[in-house]
Amino acid sequence: MRRTLLLCLLSGSALALTTGCGGSVAVDRPGTTHGLAAHQGTLHHRVLLTGEIHPVEALQVRVPETPQWRVKIQWLVADGTPVKAGDTLVEFDNTAFASNLEEQRLAVLRASQTLDRQRAQNRETLLKAEIEVERRRVALKKAELDAGIPASIVSRRDLDELRLALERARSEYAKATASLQAARTTAAADEQVAQINLAKARRAVETTETAIAALVMRAPRDGIAVIADHPREGRKLQVGDTVWVTLPVLSLPDLSRVDVVTGLSDVDDGLVEVGMPVRCTLDAYPDTAYPGRVTAIGPVAQEAAGSSLRRAFPVTVALDDADPQRMVPGMSVKVEVDAGAERGVLLAPRAALDLASRPPRARLAGSGWRDLAIGPCNALECAITDGLTDGDLLAPAGGALP
Repeated sequence: MRRTLLLCLLSGSALALTTGCGGSVAVDRPGTTHGLAAHQGTLHHRVLLTGEIHPVEALQVRVPETPQWRVKIQWLVADGTPVKAGDTLVEFDNTAFASNLEEQRLAVLRASQTLDRQRAQNRETLLKAEIEVERRRVALKKAELDAGIPASIVSRRDLDELRLALERARSEYAKATASLQAARTTAAADEQVAQINLAKARRAVETTETAIAALVMRAPRDGIAVIADHPREGRKLQVGDTVWVTLPVLSLPDLSRVDVVTGLSDVDDGLVEVGMPVRCTLDAYPDTAYPGRVTAIGPVAQEAAGSSLRRAFPVTVALDDADPQRMVPGMSVKVEVDAGAERGVLLAPRAALDLASRPPRARLAGSGWRDLAIGPCNALECAITDGLTDGDLLAPAGGALP
């Protein structure tokens, strides 16, 4: 009896604790046919949940990589706006980059002028060194001719002096040749340094220009822009927010595949299982139902909000068919879970039952109360295992007897 009563109370609490992430139980309304009377029928178990449309896949648009790891949102497309490929989605503040760009371009100009001056200086230095080598070569040739005079023509002293002059000419020529080689090496190194500085300055400009261009993000495909939540403030991102590199700013979901994400209140734990069929209805289009099935139930109940005492198990429902023309991410959905049915049982409307008494009792029309043995209950009816017969007329439990 206690176990039966507990099942009944748990089913009743499911209706009383219906919330945005909780559950409740609902059934067909046989009372409209049978009135307040015991009758044979089917006890349907329906768990009502409230969820929202969630895309299975979505293209994430993230803050681009820039030299500065934090940027400010300057313009942002409105949440839920349909966009075409190439449309602007978000613009970030480029003030910090634009202010440096002119200075970096001036740095490129200065580096280019430095390279030109270095090349001109190198040409002048090498020309002087080449002239000196040529002068020393001519002097060496002359010294070689003088030293080649026969000894019979000049005195021995003059011959020794001519040979000594030849050695000096050879030494001077070798020194001039070495100086020319050193000048060439130095000129090449100086020019290479100037070229490196110029390339570095150009890369800085290219990096800044790339960053500025990346700060204007456009849609890579058609879709609906869904703005991401602020990671710290629990709201949608908006103009003026400072975001950091790689943070998702918005997404373009694939509406051809969507799930319904909802929550089962922790007090209703066990009422819903994976594989149960569901019937989903969009709050915006209550005239159309979309069948589906429970595909996942989280193992841990989570808080509905940061300071909320209510907790719910996350539940994922896969729809048999999506409706891209109507379904938008975040759209509210009523989820009716078919938790099973018991057929051929004796039912009594809850309005005629006093479930708080021990044992539970029913109020008969014109003859007072009668103790009962009850089975499972749903939101409107309870299964009666003893105490009533089919066709017994009942009266409202809280009203006066007729």
